[in-house]
Amino acid sequence: MNATVLRLLLAVFAAGCGSTASQVTRRPADPLSSPDAQRAAELAPDLLARAERAFRQADGEDDAGARRDQRQRGRMLLAAAIAEAERIELDRRRAEAEARIARADAGRAAAEHERMRLQRALEIERTGQRQQALQAAALRPPTAGAAQDAKGLAASLRTRARLMLAAARAMGAPERALAAAERALAAAERGDRGRSALRLAHDALTRAGAALGAARALGGETPTAEEIAALRQAASLRGLELRHTARGTTIALPGAFAEASARLSKAGRAMLEAVSELLLAHPHGAVLIEPAHTPAGDDRKAQLFAARSAALRKSLSRHLPADRVRTAADGEAGGEPSLLLPAYLQQQTR
Repeated sequence: MNATVLRLLLAVFAAGCGSTASQVTRRPADPLSSPDAQRAAELAPDLLARAERAFRQADGEDDAGARRDQRQRGRMLLAAAIAEAERIELDRRRAEAEARIARADAGRAAAEHERMRLQRALEIERTGQRQQALQAAALRPPTAGAAQDAKGLAASLRTRARLMLAAARAMGAPERALAAAERALAAAERGDRGRSALRLAHDALTRAGAALGAARALGGETPTAEEIAALRQAASLRGLELRHTARGTTIALPGAFAEASARLSKAGRAMLEAVSELLLAHPHGAVLIEPAHTPAGDDRKAQLFAARSAALRKSLSRHLPADRVRTAADGEAGGEPSLLLPAYLQQQTR
C-alpha cells in the first residue's frame, strides 16, 4: 500500500515538473534579440531605439490593456526598423547596379569611338575582305545588358520605396505625405519600360523619403543621436562624404562643377540627386550652402562662386522646401563648395 502511494506521488511530481518545463519552453522569445533586430541595430539605430523604448514602456505599465497597446506599438516599430535595414541592404545592391550601368555607358562610349575609327579606316582602305570585316565590326549592334540593368535598378528602387513607405507609416507619418508616396509608387508599378520606369521609380523613392522625413519631423525640432547615426549610415551608402564639426554636419561636394564653370557636371547632378534624397528623409533644420572661400579682391572668383551657389540652391530646391535651403555669406578656405546641416551636431542628444 505504501509503495503504491509513493509511486503515485512520484508520478504527480514528475507531471508537475514536465508542465513547468513546457511552460518555460513556450515563453515567447525577446523580439529584440532576433538576428533581424540585431541587423536593424546596426543599420537603422534610430528606429530600433524607438522600438526599445516602446517595449520598456510596456514593461512598466500596470494596466493590461495599456501594456498590450505599447507592446503592439513596439512590434510595429521593430518591423519598421527591420524593413529599414532591408532597404539599406537594397541600397548596396542599387549601388552595384548603378556601377554596372556606368560600366555599360563607358563601354558604349568606347564602342562608339571604335566605330568611328573603323569608319575612318573604311574610307582609307577600300579593298575586298578587309573592307567587309571592318564594316561588319562597325555595324555590330550593342548588347542588351544595359537595358536589363536599368530594368533591374527600377525594380530595386520600387522595392526600396515600398520599405521606406512602410517605415513612414509605422512611425505615424501624415496621411497627406503617405498618400502622395502611395500614388507615386502605384504609377511606378504600372510603368515597366526603360528610362520611363527608372524615372517613375526614382519619383516613388523621393516621395517615400519625404514621407519618412515627415514622420521624423513629428519627433521634435532637433534630431536624436540615433537619427544622426542613421544620417551618417545613409550618406555612406550613397557615397557621400560627411564631416562632423563644431557647427554641425557638412556634406562635401567634390567635383560637382565643371572646371572654372557654374555648370553642374554629370557626376555633380547625380551627387545632388543623392543629397536631395538623403535630406528629404532627414528633415531637421536648415541646409546652408557654403561657397568656396573667395580671396579678397578677386571679383571674378566671387562671381563664379556666387553663380555656383545659385546653381546648388536651384538643384536642391527642386526636391526640398525652398525656405530650408539658404546660402552662407562665405565658405572655408578651399576651392569646393559644401553643405552645412547645423541641426545635426554630433553630440546632439534628446
